[in-house]
Amino acid sequence: MLLPTMFVAGLMLEQFGVAWETSMQEHVPADRLARVYSYDMVGSFIAMPLGEVAVGPVAHEIGLGVTLIGTGTVATLAVVGMLSSREVRTLRHRLPEDVPRPVTESVP
Repeated sequence: MLLPTMFVAGLMLEQFGVAWETSMQEHVPADRLARVYSYDMVGSFIAMPLGEVAVGPVAHEIGLGVTLIGTGTVATLAVVGMLSSREVRTLRHRLPEDVPRPVTESVP
């Protein structure tokens, strides 16, 4: 049971990851991309360890099976919520000709 569950979880995480990275690179201006990625990483580096620390005591109190089902449900709801958003589903890719190009020649 664990193998198919982890396979589906991996698919959901990759769906989110590809959509997130593509959206960031296409819709955040190049001069602000590094700062946005920095904030994104800080949030991830704080949230992931906190979740990993919290899940141990939770699993100890309510049981490992219930914890696995609960975390799987939360992850599934997060992905379903993302995919059910009209703004996410209808977000259009920017075509290369739509992307502003940096000025490479000096102005006299």
